[in-house]
Amino acid sequence: MFRLITRLKRNQRGVAALEFAASLPLIFLLMFSVIEVTRFILVAQMVTNVSRTMADLTSQGEELTTTQLADLFAAVTFVARPFDVQTDGRVIVTSISQGTAPGDTPAINWQECQGDQTSEISQIGIPGNLPTVPNGIIRPGFTIIAAETYYNFEPLLFSWIMPATQIYRANYFRARLGALNSLPGGSGC
Repeated sequence: MFRLITRLKRNQRGVAALEFAASLPLIFLLMFSVIEVTRFILVAQMVTNVSRTMADLTSQGEELTTTQLADLFAAVTFVARPFDVQTDGRVIVTSISQGTAPGDTPAINWQECQGDQTSEISQIGIPGNLPTVPNGIIRPGFTIIAAETYYNFEPLLFSWIMPATQIYRANYFRARLGALNSLPGGSGC
């Protein structure tokens, strides 16, 4: 019996398989964590790109109609691929300007939205009100186009690795060719 125990003690076969089996849950946890964190980073970049692209494209027009704005909303769905910003998010475009007369305050001229997440409202404000924007963005005589993007991030596998989160980004561009103070046919959000 003593010889059998000694022989089993010296036998190293199967140790690697046992160590691998013991570390397998940790390997899977790390792998899924890397996948979820990478996916979150990609979604956050997509939200930033959608917001920036929408503000940039909108600010380039001399005049803007609701049909042209609808085309821009359709264009940013391609920027969001493979993620569905129409179903899982909301894009809000706002025109903000300030007159040149002393005492003029900034005002929201118009606002349009697209996306199924209708509970999301603009953090900038609503038309006719004083906008909430970073200091120094609005200057007298200029129009600013702001684009806000919301996206509801849902994890693929385990919500305890990366919880469901709403990602929000806003970008601001100065209107380049025209005032863009009005949106004929606009219905608002």
